[in-house]
Amino acid sequence: MPGYSGDGVTCSDVNECKSCSPDSQCASDGESYNCTCKPGFSGNGTTCIPLPGPCDSVQCPPSFCKNGGTCVTNPDDDCKPFCRCPRQYRGESCTLGRQQFIAEPLPTTPKRSVNITLRIQDINVTVLSNRSSTDFISLTNITTAKVCPDLSVE
Repeated sequence: MPGYSGDGVTCSDVNECKSCSPDSQCASDGESYNCTCKPGFSGNGTTCIPLPGPCDSVQCPPSFCKNGGTCVTNPDDDCKPFCRCPRQYRGESCTLGRQQFIAEPLPTTPKRSVNITLRIQDINVTVLSNRSSTDFISLTNITTAKVCPDLSVE
């Protein structure tokens, strides 16, 4: 029987598709088979070769990519060349290094006490604050006295 082999007692299915190209699709109905090249390939099914792409005739400029980058062309962008950069590089031609940091614990900074002496000039002002500093929020004078205006916190 076509499509099978054996000694007449024990039969096994013959893989007709083994003669097809890896770049083809095989259709078998048990009696016959047909190899057809996949999209993007041409041939008789047992031999399939890639069809030329729209960018095959476009050459990347010499030394376009640096630092081990690979130059490829983009058919969606008029075959414009661009670089596929190794992980440690970036940029149009792989010339920019990526910043790499080694994670290390920060040193523990001891807390400090600061004594401030204020000269009181007038009464009725209760808060001294510096809105541009993240370190100093506000200082409230319990005696409701005005603090000297020439005081600065840096």
